[in-house]
Amino acid sequence: MISERKKAVLILLACYLLYFLWEYNYNRSPKKYTTGVVTNITTGFKSDSNVEYQFIYLGKVYNSRFGKGDYSAKIGDSFIVEFEEKKPKNSRIILYYPIPDSLNISPPRNGWSEIPTEVEMYRKSRTQIFGLYDRLIKFKADQNKR
Repeated sequence: MISERKKAVLILLACYLLYFLWEYNYNRSPKKYTTGVVTNITTGFKSDSNVEYQFIYLGKVYNSRFGKGDYSAKIGDSFIVEFEEKKPKNSRIILYYPIPDSLNISPPRNGWSEIPTEVEMYRKSRTQIFGLYDRLIKFKADQNKR
C-alpha cells in the first residue's frame, strides 16, 4: 500500500507534468495579439492575486483570468493579450506590456500577428525569477549575435 506522503508526492508530480505539457502545447501553437481590459482583481485563500480580463477577437468577447504576480494592474487598465489563434479562450494577459491611455491604438478585428512597435516602447521588465528572466534572455540573445 502506498503511504499518504508518497500519494501526495505523486499527485504533485502529476500536476507539474500536466502544467508543463499544457505550457509546451500552448507555446507551440500559433498566437495572435490584441488589447485586453482588466475587469476585476481577485485574491484567493492563501494564493496570489488574479487579474480577470476581457478581450475581443473576431467580434466575440472573451473573459479569462491570469496570475497577477508582482505587476501593477488596476480595474480598467489595458494590456496586450496573447491568445491561441485556433482557441482564443486559451489566453494570457501580458502585464509587462501596458497600454497607456495616451496611446490611441485599436487592434484589427482579427488581432495582430505580433506585438505592435507602438506598444513595445512601454514594455516593463519582467518580474519572474526575481527580475532575472529579462537578463537571461538578453544574455542569450547577445551570445547568439556573436
